[in-house]
Parts: sequence; structure tokens; C-alpha cells
Amino acid sequence: MPNVSRLHLKTGLVYFCLGLVLSLCRVLQQAGLVGYPFHLWAPVMLHFLVVGWITQIIMGVSLWMFPRHRREKPRGYAVLSWLGFGGINTGLVFRAIAEPVMAHQALPWAGNLLILSALLQLVGGLAYVLNIWPRIKARPSD
Repeated sequence: MPNVSRLHLKTGLVYFCLGLVLSLCRVLQQAGLVGYPFHLWAPVMLHFLVVGWITQIIMGVSLWMFPRHRREKPRGYAVLSWLGFGGINTGLVFRAIAEPVMAHQALPWAGNLLILSALLQLVGGLAYVLNIWPRIKARPSD
């Protein structure tokens, strides 16, 4: 398994755990057992579960298991794989910082960080698509 795939999978599992912890904290807040306003973290929880966990697991497995690109570069271009990993994860971290601040008090720096987060995730997603697209091909007999 390539390093980038392994890192996607392990990072995805970390985001899964973080998303579950945030979900539990929201339930504890709703039950009145915790005073901290965890409802501000609801968008972060969803992004951790959908982008951080599900999307990264899919990215890691597809980079590992999809048919070879070419014999010389069986997994495509490593720089695109790493750019995809870096963009998705840096964007998620920036989102985790900016979302609760924006929900609580719309500060200009948090809005700018949220925009940067979205751009980084877009770049990461596009890098992944550019790298995986040539590997999606019909079997020679088709």
C-alpha cells in the first residue's frame, strides 16, 4: 500500500473518532450535562465525518486499488496525491478553527480563514481528480 494511501486511511480514522467525540459532546450539551456551546461545532462535526472520514477513506482506497495509470507511474503523479492529501487536511483544520468562531462571533480573520479553507479543499479535491481520472478506464476486452 502506498504511503499516501495509508496516511489517508489513518487520518480518516482520526477524523472519524473526532467527529464521534464532537457528536457525543453535542448530545451531552443538549442533555444539560455540559455547559460549553458544542452546537457551534456542528458544521465541523459534519465536515470531519463527511470529508475527513468518508472522503479520505475513499481517496486512500482508490489511490491504492484503482488500475495502474502507466507502467512507469502506476499510481499517477505522487505530487498530485500529496497535494490532494495536504489540501483536504489543511482545509479541514482551518475549517475547524474558523467555523466555531464564525458561528459565535463573525470575526473578519475567521471569515478569511474559512475562505482559505474552502480553497484548499477545492485544490486538494481537484488534485485528486486529476490524478485518479486517467486510471478510470475500460478493460481491454470492452
